[in-house]
Amino acid sequence: MKILDKGRLLKRAIVAFFGIAVVLMAVFGIVKNLDRQADAATQNGAAVSVTPGEKYYYGDWETHKYNIGTGSSNYVGFCVNPTKHTNAGQYPAVLIAENSEVYQKIKLAIYIYTVRNGVTQPIINDWFQTLADEGLRYAYVHAIVGYLNDGSTRGLSGQQIQWLQTVSQRLHEYIAGQAEVWKQASGYQLYGLNLTNPSLQNIMWIEAKPQAPRGSIVVTKKDAETHKAAPQGGASFDGITFIAKQGQTEKGRCTLSEGKTSCAISNLLYGAYTVYEAQGTNVSYQVNVNSSKSVTLNGGTANTEFENVVKKGAIKVTKKDVKMQNGECKTTSGHSFNGITFGLYYSSQNTHSIRYNNTEYAPNTKQDPMIASKSIGKTGCEVIFEGLPYGK
Repeated sequence: MKILDKGRLLKRAIVAFFGIAVVLMAVFGIVKNLDRQADAATQNGAAVSVTPGEKYYYGDWETHKYNIGTGSSNYVGFCVNPTKHTNAGQYPAVLIAENSEVYQKIKLAIYIYTVRNGVTQPIINDWFQTLADEGLRYAYVHAIVGYLNDGSTRGLSGQQIQWLQTVSQRLHEYIAGQAEVWKQASGYQLYGLNLTNPSLQNIMWIEAKPQAPRGSIVVTKKDAETHKAAPQGGASFDGITFIAKQGQTEKGRCTLSEGKTSCAISNLLYGAYTVYEAQGTNVSYQVNVNSSKSVTLNGGTANTEFENVVKKGAIKVTKKDVKMQNGECKTTSGHSFNGITFGLYYSSQNTHSIRYNNTEYAPNTKQDPMIASKSIGKTGCEVIFEGLPYGK
C-alpha cells in the first residue's frame, strides 16, 4: 500500500468524507464471498496462491481485494499489515491457533463480513449504514483487521480511528458474552501465510471446519388468505422452490412436491442466511419471486414461512333462448330473462377447502355446498361469479 498523491487525494476526498460520515453507524452491503467447498479445509503448510484484485480506496489510503486460492476453493482474504508491501504469489498456509483474543476478533470480523454480509441483522446495523460503494465496504473491514492485528490506523482520520476502537470493543463483547454470532463463527478456522520476507503483508482468511456443526432450514408454505399450510381448492404448492444464500452465494435449495407443504434445505453450516422464494413449476399460486426471509441457524433446525395468494378467476353464465333475437338478451316475443337465478356450488372433487366472501367452504361428499347465487336483471342475460380461487 502507499499514500496517494495530491491529485488522487483530491479525487478521493468525497469518498473519504462519505466514509467518515456513515462508517460510524453501520450495515455491510452485499459483497459476494467466493464459492467454497463445504468440507474443504486447507492443511497446515499447504501451498496457497495469493492474488491481489481490484484496488479500493478509503480515507487517504488504498488496498487490494485479495483472492486466496487453495486448489479446490477460493476465499476472500484481508491484509492485516496495511503499511507493508503488497503480497502476491504462492505461500505456505498457516492454521492460526486462536489462543489470543486478537485472533479471535480477526476471525469474528472476517466471519461477519464474508458469511453474514448482506443479511439484515442488528449486529451488522451497528457497524455500518449501507455504503454505496462495494470497494469502500471491503476497505473498511480491511481497516478493522489491520487495526486489530498491528494497531495500524494509517490513512484514517480521528473519527474513523474512534470507530475502529468502538468496533474492537464490540467484538470483545461478542466473544466475552458468548454471543450467538461468536458461537456460529466457531464453525470456522482462521488462516494466514507463512512468510519469510518480513516486509510483505500477511493475508488472513477463514474456512469452514471439516466437522463444523450443520443443520437444516425447514420452509413451510401457507395460503395468504386462510393462513393454513394447505393450498385452496384444487390448487397445489408443488414446484415452488426455496433458495438459501449468504450474501450472493447460494448454499442450498429445496422444492415442494407430491402435495407437501414444507421442505428442508439441509447441510447448512450454522450462521445467518437469506431464504428466497422462486417460481419453479407452480402455476396455481401467485409466487412472490425473490421475496425473502432472514433466518439464523443456531441448532439442528430453523424454521421459516412464506405465504402466497392463490390465483383467482371468474365464471360467466349466459342464458340463451332458441328464439333469441340477434345480439339481444330477450326472445322474439319480447320476454326477458329477468329473475332467473343461478347457484354456484363448491365441488366435492376439490382436494382442499376455499375461502370465498369471508367464509370457508370444505368439499362435502354428501352434498356440494352452494357458496353464492346471482339473478339475471331486467335487461341482461348473464351473471358473473368473480374472485373464485383455483379449483372446481
